[in-house]
Amino acid sequence: MYLAKRLEEHEREIEELERRLEEYRGLVSEKQIRIEESYLRLLKRLRLVAIERGPLGPRARRPFLEGYVEDWDFSTTNWQLDTTDYVSPPSSLYIKTRTYVLCKVSGTLCIISGRIVTYMKGPKSWGGSYYPCILFRNDSPVGSAQMNNLYRTQLNAQDKAIYLLRYEDGSFSRVAEASVYPEIVDAVILTEWNQFRVTWWTDPGGAGLLVRWEIFLNGEWQKIGDDLNDPLDYYSTTDTRRCGIGDDYLYGPAWFDDTEIWSA
Repeated sequence: MYLAKRLEEHEREIEELERRLEEYRGLVSEKQIRIEESYLRLLKRLRLVAIERGPLGPRARRPFLEGYVEDWDFSTTNWQLDTTDYVSPPSSLYIKTRTYVLCKVSGTLCIISGRIVTYMKGPKSWGGSYYPCILFRNDSPVGSAQMNNLYRTQLNAQDKAIYLLRYEDGSFSRVAEASVYPEIVDAVILTEWNQFRVTWWTDPGGAGLLVRWEIFLNGEWQKIGDDLNDPLDYYSTTDTRRCGIGDDYLYGPAWFDDTEIWSA
């Protein structure tokens, strides 16, 4: 039932975006129209390939995952399963300090364009030290979670901003950033569970890599800031291109639950 519901929601989203483009609703520039057309092409290709959600029962099959312990690689041991605070029982993933986590199941090992949907919460709200992140196009082999060649996109609660960072041989640079919209800051409390999604894709029109942050708010998905863009679009070949979640703060925690991975 859960899987069928998610797929139905995805089809409705495609239909709504098609109507929006036909009516030019909320689109005030040629650039916006081109990006939404590019996004629509991506949505039509996206497929749900992994879901971390419990309890599922003994008959659950892929894309449902057994759990974070069995199906993910961790960069450190600074994490645990929190059985007292979660969205779905029996637990959430609690990251104590800076740790990056990559999914290692088949179907998630070479995602050039895709999406991660996850519930997140932190110890502090806007203005505080809370830095959850999404990782993608990571070339770490299964069994490891290295930060050598990849992209990391991060919500910086302290700066009220989203960042896109590109790693090359272990060194990173910030290639794009955008402020979180004031109405999102006013409406969202980060110390509570919120469902976020991050979508990344190569624009077929030549704009390069585009990254979109959204939150489920008032019954619909809403962008939290302008799309992030890297015109150079690294790591877009069909090699090992893994994705996952993490927290970049050295002295503070983050919680994740009910994580989904989509692939185009």
